[in-house]
Amino acid sequence: SEAAMLRRSNSGTSLGSKTSKFSTSSLTRSLSGASLGFGTGKSLKFFDPGLAGAKKANSDEDVLQEASGDWHYLVVDVSGIRPRDDAAYDDTKRRNAPRLKEGTLVEIDRRRKSGWTTWLNLKSGDGWLFDVSPKKDKKVRLVEVEAVSGGWQYEAGVYKAPLLTLPSLWQAKMVSRSNPSTYIAPSEVFSVNQRVRPVQMKGSFLRLADGRGWVMDFMDGQQLLHRVHARADATDPHNTSASSRDPVLLAPQKLGPSETGDWDYVVVDPNGMALRSGPEY
Repeated sequence: SEAAMLRRSNSGTSLGSKTSKFSTSSLTRSLSGASLGFGTGKSLKFFDPGLAGAKKANSDEDVLQEASGDWHYLVVDVSGIRPRDDAAYDDTKRRNAPRLKEGTLVEIDRRRKSGWTTWLNLKSGDGWLFDVSPKKDKKVRLVEVEAVSGGWQYEAGVYKAPLLTLPSLWQAKMVSRSNPSTYIAPSEVFSVNQRVRPVQMKGSFLRLADGRGWVMDFMDGQQLLHRVHARADATDPHNTSASSRDPVLLAPQKLGPSETGDWDYVVVDPNGMALRSGPEY
């Protein structure tokens, strides 16, 4: 629904507040709680009270309603999760398959919805996983994330940004309550080659290009890192010398070439939006 879309898009909460004990089973109570798993006792998902638990999604109807695409999920259960041979909870676990540890990023190419559980087929062909347990505890095992590779510059603020070995919520919880032994020093500028952002949260895991590990841009409700943007001037047309932090106000620029295609957009401003006669404000 539109309300659900707005809640998902406008969640103002961050990775890593610490107001209560961590529990992945507690992540099933609201749509977009303050943090991903550690510290809030709130959930990543909203469940329609009319939904019933379903331990399998392999009927003909389930197969017909299956969605195909390309998605990324992050394992958030500290116990990890083992793939299954079929989209069914009972007696399908692959005993010889390695357990996927918390902090593992997986690619998914098929999804089936059954009750409050979404079954996820691994693109690698190694079997099926599920995001939320179909049992009564509704324990969250995986969360959907946006995973993007590229090249970006970030600068640390006045706080230490702890280094993690994986995009791990559990590691982040532990280091956020102690003085980290390895961290990004305040004011340090560094390169990032991958960003992993849970779709229902504010904040991302960032992988350092120099191989030191991962870091979070938000933790315990504080922004630890700022994106650095190159800014051109008359003597530096290739954007090599100057930089600026988020947010960046760019000078008006000439419009590039037009594109032709078919796209869908959703108006999210509660005041609506008036049409303009041309592409200018």
